[in-house]
Amino acid sequence: MRITHQTRLVLQAFLDAPEEDAYGFTLSQAAGIKTGTLYPVLQRLVVEGWLSSHWEELDEHAAGRRRRRYYRLTPEGERNARAVVGDDARPLRQLMPGWSR
Repeated sequence: MRITHQTRLVLQAFLDAPEEDAYGFTLSQAAGIKTGTLYPVLQRLVVEGWLSSHWEELDEHAAGRRRRRYYRLTPEGERNARAVVGDDARPLRQLMPGWSR
């Protein structure tokens, strides 16, 4: 898989809290990339087995919003992400001030 700068940013966002699920809008903010760039990256990571995903159970009408698709690193994805991000972890975190889920 080709690892772009945007893919590294997304992987770093996941590595900041690898045991947690995240949805597109928060990932977009954390990685500092637009959703139009984010979703193709997420789809590639799902296809490659680095991420798992699921739709939240939600009554959209009662909640007043659409349901969200959540993503999480798989064990393989976490190993691969750590190998890819490696020494870049500190600079990437500096690009995402205030990132928390």
